[in-house]
Amino acid sequence: MTPLLAVMLFFQAESAEDTFKKIGEAILHAKSVRVEFQWEGAGRAEAGKVEATGTVLLKEGNRVNLLGLITERGQPSELKIVSDGTTVKTRLGARRMLECPTPKNLESGLKMALHRLGAMQAVLIAHKVCMLDVADQEEALDLAKKPRLSDFKNGPDDGESRTIIYKIAPDGPETVAEIKIWYSPETHLLQKRTITLKQPTESVFTETYKGWILDGRLENEEFTLPSVK
Repeated sequence: MTPLLAVMLFFQAESAEDTFKKIGEAILHAKSVRVEFQWEGAGRAEAGKVEATGTVLLKEGNRVNLLGLITERGQPSELKIVSDGTTVKTRLGARRMLECPTPKNLESGLKMALHRLGAMQAVLIAHKVCMLDVADQEEALDLAKKPRLSDFKNGPDDGESRTIIYKIAPDGPETVAEIKIWYSPETHLLQKRTITLKQPTESVFTETYKGWILDGRLENEEFTLPSVK
């Protein structure tokens, strides 16, 4: 490799990571976030295909409203997590409800999850919050340093979209996954994400986004705690 090529590759990698950080900063610093998502996963044939749709609403003051409608092996289920800033309630299906005080880093942690891991992962992280004690809640939502991200690089353009590829190892080097994101170069808003796992067999998860609104008006009524009817 020539010195010039090495320098060019270095700046390309830096540019990819810097752009990724800009995408995250736009989400983290927004007073409110709204996005709709569609998710699907395909792995081993016996596991079947899993599909989901949902919405993520986040507002300053630790107000959150996340909804995931999941279909697995033809069976639908619903996850709904709402915080009014003081209390979190998680509804699992029609009857089961969990409740706990709102962790102080709920909003920031879910913004970080949305940026680094995706909307579906944010829903799954949020729905476990009330199953944990206080110390474990804050640790689960502290995504600034873990799981570690690495190997940022610019991928090929896809029409008007730009792409970035990076790696993540949520449970150590044996579980490295490759993540690819598509984003708008004008707005730095995410458009699509794929997560590819190689072990134990290759699995690919795809998440697409629409309806992004940063700093839009979200009424507090959208964060009314759910009830079991």
